[in-house]
Amino acid sequence: MPTFSQGVLAVASALSAAHGHVQHIGRQLQATGMLPTGAGGPIPAHLTHEQVAALVLGVLSGAELKRVAAIVRRFAVLEIDGVDFSHSKAEPPTLGRLLANILAGAVPGVAITLDLDTVTATVHGVGDMPLSFGTPVNTGRPIRRTASLSPRAVHQLSLSIQQ
Repeated sequence: MPTFSQGVLAVASALSAAHGHVQHIGRQLQATGMLPTGAGGPIPAHLTHEQVAALVLGVLSGAELKRVAAIVRRFAVLEIDGVDFSHSKAEPPTLGRLLANILAGAVPGVAITLDLDTVTATVHGVGDMPLSFGTPVNTGRPIRRTASLSPRAVHQLSLSIQQ
């Protein structure tokens, strides 16, 4: 598992984002308890794959710092649209868990697109058909804001946090 600093560096590199910006988002997620703070001194905080996924969602969201934790929580718990898991004994797959599993497995060819206006996501490359997460909400906006994570970026990030 990467340390907080290694996770920030890996996410910044994979998303071509400013290191300081990713670090600020990470600190905000730490302040809300979504990421660990470590024990201080020589013991750094280590991030799980789900926590790295939360950091990725925070950066992709483009939300202002005071709103980033709420936005990450909303995206992380999105379930696959149109599939009823109410009779399943297993927990329904969420976007956060799927992204964590993809990062843990270094699965090549996976792309992720977030629709920031409707709070939905699409994952390509996991199966024959794209997976849609969340139920789209008609916001009435003519222009939709989206953020994407390319297959190359997903794979690069996965490999860099495995080391």
